[in-house]
Amino acid sequence: MRYRQLVLAHGAAPALPAAWPADAVWRINDLAAYRRLRQALGDAPRRLAVIGAGLVGCELANDLALAGHAITLIDQQPLPLAALLPPAASHQLLQAWAGLPIHFIGQAQVKSLSRGRVQLADGTLLEVDEVIAATGLRTPGRLARSAGLAFDEAAGGIVVDAATGCSSQPLIHALGDCVVVQG
Repeated sequence: MRYRQLVLAHGAAPALPAAWPADAVWRINDLAAYRRLRQALGDAPRRLAVIGAGLVGCELANDLALAGHAITLIDQQPLPLAALLPPAASHQLLQAWAGLPIHFIGQAQVKSLSRGRVQLADGTLLEVDEVIAATGLRTPGRLARSAGLAFDEAAGGIVVDAATGCSSQPLIHALGDCVVVQG
């Protein structure tokens, strides 16, 4: 196909660290996956571990806590949404959750996990009913590489200029979950 300018907006899929067994961890990035999780949880309150306190992890923790589930929210950063908010705003979020069954564990590394168990590097063992990974998104690199676009393998996305959305090829732009801006 010929084009004057092209915009890639093909999305991304939830990222999962290689050491984590895919069959032991829920990954939610769309409404259908969220519905499957809610159906699997049923009506009884459950104990859930949500790993990753970015936008998706915090939203899931909040929604599931409002539904009556006990949430342990785990992140490598000291506060939820640390990459997006100043510390004062993250503290406000924690205060807003004070009445909900959300327990936040910051500065934590997951050493291992299996169905129903999360082992942290400090020795903490969490016994839960389900584990949800909210550990970022990755877009497949095949299209970007075939078009000769700069692709950030570590972050899993097409490298674009923050101001213009332009990729390394001047007539190809990208936006949405498939991009990486400044790492």
